[in-house]
Amino acid sequence: MVSQAPPPPIMETPTETPAEPPPSKSTPVKKEEVRPSGGAIEKKEVPLVIQYGPTLRSFKMVPVVIGRNPSCDVVLDHASLLDRHAEFFFSDEQYWVRDLTGAGTVQINRRPAGPSGLPVSMNDELLLAPGGPAFRFLGQGRFVELDVQAEQEPPEKTEDDDRQTGDEVTPPRDRKSLFKKYFRH
Repeated sequence: MVSQAPPPPIMETPTETPAEPPPSKSTPVKKEEVRPSGGAIEKKEVPLVIQYGPTLRSFKMVPVVIGRNPSCDVVLDHASLLDRHAEFFFSDEQYWVRDLTGAGTVQINRRPAGPSGLPVSMNDELLLAPGGPAFRFLGQGRFVELDVQAEQEPPEKTEDDDRQTGDEVTPPRDRKSLFKKYFRH
């Protein structure tokens, strides 16, 4: 029986690791994030559409990060947002949103999303920060902006608000109906 010598040890050459970027005012991002079911957040090929003002952003793959930093997938220049503010992802056959701020500002139906996230269902309201922006989930990966100011501020008082209930409302006599003006018989 011929005995073979063990193979020579493999020498590893040291490699330089790239320098980490300086921390921003948002929470640091870990290389492997944990999703609610315990595994890492995986890239999934599912549609995601975010409408903010006149802008409509459409994605074919998630996760998608929203924030003020130019490296985010959706960049919103809003005073209430941090550099990396929230993340949209798909897990367990549903869409989820998680808070990347560490401050608990991201809420779904007034419940903090937290770092592990909360699932979103049809007509859920997503509030990214107390002063907005806010979105409604329409289902099938579609988020549409809500007007936060209109929902929080009471309507402006008009002179009709001073009227006693039961007062009869009569239209001013000097106005003529445009309908009658153009469609007289």
